[in-house]
Amino acid sequence: MIYAFIFCIINSCATAPKVISVSSQQWAGGQKKTGSGTRYLLKTVVPESSKKFNIKEMCADGHILYHNTDKLNFSKNDTIKIYANKSKESCDSKKNEGWFTYEMMGETKIHCLKNIEKKDRINYP
Repeated sequence: MIYAFIFCIINSCATAPKVISVSSQQWAGGQKKTGSGTRYLLKTVVPESSKKFNIKEMCADGHILYHNTDKLNFSKNDTIKIYANKSKESCDSKKNEGWFTYEMMGETKIHCLKNIEKKDRINYP
């Protein structure tokens, strides 16, 4: 995946998704068995409809992210939210940075995420 990071630096595409914001937030449960983790939120304007555009893989802070979107069906230029959680699987990215790959009209592309905003930690009771 190192090539993905290098490609991210030199690639520029006019039809790329427009990222509005990207943030991360650590959380912890109040009891031992409730767990802890890091959540990510990506808000983006999609360049195509859900029939032609699909997020394939996400990476941030050195970890592959499990992700899903707030809408199953969307239109070109809609704003969507992508929710993600850190996995234990590693990937190539620096702290507070990341990338995601997406398929658009049958072609796989990559988009870089820089300066991921760190929100205050949530401690649940």
